[in-house]
Amino acid sequence: QELVGSLNIYSRTATAFDQFDAELMRLYSVAAGQAISNSNRWQKSRETVTQLETALLSRSDIDMAKGALIALHGCSPDEAFDRLV
Repeated sequence: QELVGSLNIYSRTATAFDQFDAELMRLYSVAAGQAISNSNRWQKSRETVTQLETALLSRSDIDMAKGALIALHGCSPDEAFDRLV
C-alpha cells in the first residue's frame, strides 16, 4: 500500500484512549487513505483521458503533414513521421 498521509491524535493524559478508540482511528485512517488514493487515481485517469483526446484531435494534422512529406520527398510513412518529430 502507498502511504498517503498520517493521523496524529493527542491527549493530555496517557490513558485517554482505549483499545476501542485505537481500532476506531485505525479504521478511519484506512478509509481516509483509500479515499485519498482513489482521488489520486481518478485525477491521473482524467489527465490520461485529456492527453488521449488531444492526441486524437491532432492525429489528422499529423497524418496530413506525413502525407505532404511523403509526396514531396518520396519517403515512407515512418520516415515522414520521424522527420516531424
